[in-house]
Amino acid sequence: MPRKPTITAAIMVTLLALVVLGPAFRPAALLADEGLRVTGGLIQREISPGETFSHTFTVANSPTGAELQIRIEAKGFGQGLDGSYTPLESTEDRSPFSARGFITALEPSAFVLGPGQSQEIRVTVQVPPDLGEGTRYALIHIHTEKVGVGRDSAIVLAATVPVVLTPKGTRPIETGTITGLTIGEIQSGRPIAVQTIFENTGNHHYKAYNEVVLTDASGKEMGYSFTSPTASSILPGSAYRFEVGLIPRAEMPGGTYRVQSRVFREDGIPLAAEESEFTVTHPWEIFPPTVVKESIEVFTFTDEEPHEINAVQKSNLRILFRDTGKVTGRVITARYDGEPHLPIGFSAPEAGGGTGNEGIRFSAIHTEGFGPGTAEVHFLYTDDLIRRYDESSLFLAYWDGSRWQRFENIRVFTGAKYVSGEAAAGRLVGAPVGLGGRPPLSPTAPPVPESKGGGTVIGLWAGLAAAAAASITTITIVWRRRRKSHAARN
Repeated sequence: MPRKPTITAAIMVTLLALVVLGPAFRPAALLADEGLRVTGGLIQREISPGETFSHTFTVANSPTGAELQIRIEAKGFGQGLDGSYTPLESTEDRSPFSARGFITALEPSAFVLGPGQSQEIRVTVQVPPDLGEGTRYALIHIHTEKVGVGRDSAIVLAATVPVVLTPKGTRPIETGTITGLTIGEIQSGRPIAVQTIFENTGNHHYKAYNEVVLTDASGKEMGYSFTSPTASSILPGSAYRFEVGLIPRAEMPGGTYRVQSRVFREDGIPLAAEESEFTVTHPWEIFPPTVVKESIEVFTFTDEEPHEINAVQKSNLRILFRDTGKVTGRVITARYDGEPHLPIGFSAPEAGGGTGNEGIRFSAIHTEGFGPGTAEVHFLYTDDLIRRYDESSLFLAYWDGSRWQRFENIRVFTGAKYVSGEAAAGRLVGAPVGLGGRPPLSPTAPPVPESKGGGTVIGLWAGLAAAAAASITTITIVWRRRRKSHAARN
């Protein structure tokens, strides 16, 4: 029997960001593959029981686009654990805060747009008389029939327009609860993965962030980590998954420990807290076994401004500190025997948490007792070490607990043979540090500019850009007909 076409979804998301400025969302226009454009598509207003109102927005095709067959439908407003928004069919839309049923007409709901043409859409909303409390949500789903049809592929363009309706006089209830707290496997040299499942139990959307604190049996704090506020608001009745890579500040002998997870509203108002105990059977050490033990060096400070760390002989590292004030703590350096074993490889794409370039050599830095201030890290190299790489492409990145993060203000000093970069001193806790680069550029590639300070300023390679102000999601779906390979034939 012939195989069904394989569906590959390439999602280009301009986040339907529920930017909370009071109750407001931020409106924006959307351009999808220079084909489907939607303007005036945000429907947000206060409503009264029994009222009927209309709203218009425009769907347009670019002058160079193909002919588009458009369909428009009212959908439920779904949200995944990662915060992404999804149009829901009527059978899936079970939220008491749904406004899908309020949308009684979309005119026209099907039409054809030639290149350069546009169509005004009239949305009619009828509010029921028994409205009740709480903001109501829906999505208007705009999608094309398959376009660009070839023998093996076709593309569908889609956009979603948010509908956010708040009853006049309603009291926003912004509450939440933690429904799950999971602690990952304890392995030396690796962050402790803490996953918090949080649910919005109120009647209004909001953004939130997560803080995680690690303590020992005596209550002494052993580690702390936090997330940034969610990129998108959490809808009422929806759950969100916070993930934190918690790095203990010191070695953890065997025993009982406790993790407390707290979720706060974006403005710092506490929403929920939960605790969980776990047992460490084998001591957790700052560096994993893949660190060369003979390379470990410890530098101690007692109520003093930290001096320069010279670990060049054993770890290829030199570290200078700035604006830290007096410190009581220590710095530990070491060298890895190869690339450290982490959830994300150094060369993984930037969008997936890697650097998108090859790793050349890896060391490690651990700071304790540091608050504010900057660490300027110098990673020394030799011509032999980088012989397969373009010297001007060299850069530094460190593992921040969940992804590879490039240092700031990266410079390559080709004469002195080192790469420098800056990071917050308190963030380099058990952090693997990688020297990366790429093979030589082609002869036709433009040269990398030299900085006035004698080094080469390394800019970040362009990753996937997200327009955070946008309020519509575009999805491109590509159908590819899978060809039978010789090995797949029976």
